[in-house]
Amino acid sequence: MDALELRLFGPPRLLAGGRPVATGLRRGLALLAYLAVTGRPHGRERLAALVWPEEDAATARGRLRRTLHELNRQAGLTLAAGDGETVALADGVPLAVDVARFRAALAAGGADALEAAADIQADEFMAGFALEGAAGFMDWLGFTREALRHELAGALDRLSALREAAGELDRAVAATRRQLALDPLQEPVHCRLMRLHAAAGQPAAALRQYEALVRLLDEELGVEPRPETVAAFRAIAGGPAAARPGPASPAERPETRYTRSGGAVLAYQVLGGGPVDLVLVPGFVSHLEIGWQNPDLAAFLHRLAGGARVVLFDRRGLGLSERLATDATPEHLIEDLDAVLDAAGSRRAVLLGCSEGGPGSALYAARRPERVAGLVLYGALAKGSRAEGYEHALTPAQYELWIADLAAGWGGAPNLEVFAPSRAHDEALRRWFADLLRHGATPAGLRGTLTALRDADVRPVLDRIAAPVLVLHRTGDRAVRVAAGRDLAARIPGARLVELPGEDHWWWIGDTRPILEAVEGFLEGLAGAAAPPRLAAVLALDPPDAMRAEAVLLATGHGGRVAPAPRGGPLLAAFDSLAAALAAGRALAAAIGGARAGLDLGDCREGGGMLEGRAVSGARAAMEAAAPGELRLSPAARAACP
Repeated sequence: MDALELRLFGPPRLLAGGRPVATGLRRGLALLAYLAVTGRPHGRERLAALVWPEEDAATARGRLRRTLHELNRQAGLTLAAGDGETVALADGVPLAVDVARFRAALAAGGADALEAAADIQADEFMAGFALEGAAGFMDWLGFTREALRHELAGALDRLSALREAAGELDRAVAATRRQLALDPLQEPVHCRLMRLHAAAGQPAAALRQYEALVRLLDEELGVEPRPETVAAFRAIAGGPAAARPGPASPAERPETRYTRSGGAVLAYQVLGGGPVDLVLVPGFVSHLEIGWQNPDLAAFLHRLAGGARVVLFDRRGLGLSERLATDATPEHLIEDLDAVLDAAGSRRAVLLGCSEGGPGSALYAARRPERVAGLVLYGALAKGSRAEGYEHALTPAQYELWIADLAAGWGGAPNLEVFAPSRAHDEALRRWFADLLRHGATPAGLRGTLTALRDADVRPVLDRIAAPVLVLHRTGDRAVRVAAGRDLAARIPGARLVELPGEDHWWWIGDTRPILEAVEGFLEGLAGAAAPPRLAAVLALDPPDAMRAEAVLLATGHGGRVAPAPRGGPLLAAFDSLAAALAAGRALAAAIGGARAGLDLGDCREGGGMLEGRAVSGARAAMEAAAPGELRLSPAARAACP
């Protein structure tokens, strides 16, 4: 059978052996694109409603069934029906999709791979394609198109920096020009192009670029260039340029890297090399590259990196990470933190959850105790919106108004007087915040992120956090009241609350010295403390055949350390993660009938080839309460499961 290829950059088309497949199924092509790009099964009712919203449910399902049949027949595809209610591309179908090739090239990350990615996305996603009346599909198409344009802009930004670092200035100029074509109002990109022309010995081209920028800003926005752009122009033209604090230079910024979390691509950076890993969990909006353009934030991060290895990342849906067609949830953040820690080579880390990053950090500490060495919560709260018994947040109605204010002020600096009241009239900060919003999210994406945060409630898991916890809060914080910080600390066993003077919500604005000293002291205490008991997921098994069970455990490939069963006792195995222990337990249940198993999460020690500790006792107790053929979880293990 000829190789099948689905090209979605430009007008969508399906090819077999390089020749177009004339299916005549416009809605079938839409379905195929949706299944290929999302990469997961979808319910038949959802697909039918997505593509035939004007039909009643029965008619739409009938049209879906006939369209899938015709696609399979005419194009030689295998659209699997799974359990009968879901549809997906079957595993092993040799369908090459240019969107997948684009994202694979992005993930590879080198200059040549990024250039290949830019070549693949030579035109916009599904250019000129439309389905009349299918508003849901068209919303998805528009969102995906915007997300891919954003990913291309980020790739060109990194490509330009890599080519410049390699001395390939002509290629850096070409990449920057293409990035500018995606959004001509990006003043920092104009400024970089000026600098590249000047470095290449073309000052006249640099000055022409500045003149073009001045005209564009005046005609489109009615504003003048920023002071730093004017300073760059004067330096190239030979005039005086006032010295002023500026953003971190490219040499001072860590390399942006990429990893995968489920089906999403995440951007992350690693800075410094101290004895403790510190992961900064961002709030409702972030952008790794734009962040470094703020001199206050850059200085704050460099100070932290003096005593720790700092890991920064953009959540899925934000910044340089992949934009989503669906809203990110707290469960996604659990996956994302796992992926970022793995990619950064960190087994255990301290989490610094700031503002809206606080609830997700607390949830991760409760769910993944084996990976969290400590937890710092700044300006955070346990629940996103007010409810009976919790008066420390906005009411749902107030929250909706806040989201509406942010969306209405898009392109400006909405609510800056709340986030940074001490600098509310700082024009440079206002421009930076406007850039952060424009690059860090879209209004629709921001609404999805904030809606998930509004609905977050981590109060039920706070008493399960075993790691040391430091809660920091400014007493005059206007965005998150200090009462929320007090409540948060009171709900976490052993948490230490430090109240700080000031009104600014952003942690890098205002008097940052007390914040930095508190975090550094906390990290030093962790680095100097005796190693805590090892946290592990322990599986206890009472099998009919202990030798066979041990062989099955070792063969599962989930990395457990197996301790031979003492006479009359259960077989024990310790795993680094709850997920691995669950997978091993299920494999045992499938292979050995009648076995009873128990699973607990907690401290575990190894000595003399044996396992001991609280988790061992808990796993044995759970096993003894299990019925034949059952894997029973202890309360601690059950609480840590999603």
